[in-house]
Amino acid sequence: WSSDVCSSDLALMTIEGENDDISGVGQTKAAHTLCINIPDERRAHWMQPKVGHYGVFNGSRFRAEIAPRMKAFIEASSQSADMPARTAKAAGQKRGSDRLKLVESIS
Repeated sequence: WSSDVCSSDLALMTIEGENDDISGVGQTKAAHTLCINIPDERRAHWMQPKVGHYGVFNGSRFRAEIAPRMKAFIEASSQSADMPARTAKAAGQKRGSDRLKLVESIS
């Protein structure tokens, strides 16, 4: 376990399906308890009603309800005034193209 995983300059969003029959409800939200260094304003949790395990990242509810939340969280987190410039720059250099692809794919 590395303390960098839960660094205060990171953001954390967890998503669960209300009817998930594989991962128990509350399992992904538990990551928030583990990542004590991430400020509350850089966290989000979403419980998607009426979806199971596969519906969280697939199908019409993903496209209409989950993806827009993910996109908004990514955009807000990457533009946060709390994120140090060195971290934002490093994130852009290391993951910029991957992040852009993710945002584009869920648009």
